[in-house]
Amino acid sequence: MNEALNDIREGALNWRAWGVLATDDLQARYRRTVLGPFWVTIAHAFFVAGYAYWSSAVLKQPLAEAFLYVAAGLTVWAFIASSLCEAPGIFPRTAGFITSYDLPISLQIFRVVLGQVLTLGHNFVVYLAALAFVGTWPGMVAFMAIPGLIVVSLACVSWSFFLSILGARYRDVGPLLNSVVGMLMIMTPVFWRKADIGSATWLAEANPIYHLIELIRAPLLGNMPTAVNWAASLTVVAVCTVISLVAFVRQRRNITYWL
Repeated sequence: MNEALNDIREGALNWRAWGVLATDDLQARYRRTVLGPFWVTIAHAFFVAGYAYWSSAVLKQPLAEAFLYVAAGLTVWAFIASSLCEAPGIFPRTAGFITSYDLPISLQIFRVVLGQVLTLGHNFVVYLAALAFVGTWPGMVAFMAIPGLIVVSLACVSWSFFLSILGARYRDVGPLLNSVVGMLMIMTPVFWRKADIGSATWLAEANPIYHLIELIRAPLLGNMPTAVNWAASLTVVAVCTVISLVAFVRQRRNITYWL
């Protein structure tokens, strides 16, 4: 147990290493391109614009309102979805690094989550463009998105520990999770609003991803997250942390063998 806990502590404190590695991962993905990582922003902008137009046409929402709502929601969703989808492959992808260097295994998880935060930062430019397009500003309440981002990032770290261990042991977890995340995208109020489903709003309230999204999206739209949003999100972090700690303590020594 102490060995696993020391691994997590040393991995978290070695922020320079996972900071450099995360930045290099992002740059390597777009190496030899002119715009580099900003291709992430461009792709996200097209996606947001397309779905904003769809929301305006199908759900009969004003285009400016739909654009801002989708830009804020889809930016946060992309962060959460990428964390869920990439987590099972963390250890198989970094197997060479793990077996070649005497560094904490947990460092790879912090490395990947930080890379997802950096991508979120690139995608956030699209939200700022939406604000300029609409010609509005959510006010000081927008800064409440910062503690929301911290909680969502902690959730990503916590479930990444468990999913990365599960993915290292069973390689079918990755494709399975991709399918589940695709289904969650439709069931989560990202493009549609909770009010659009009338009396069935409990479907959104029962979805923990919705509450995580609201911690960031609500302030970006000028609203405060509800107490339920905070309680549900903190519960997700707590439950995932406990499960991940138990899994990491029990299976840390087996990870290198599974690779």
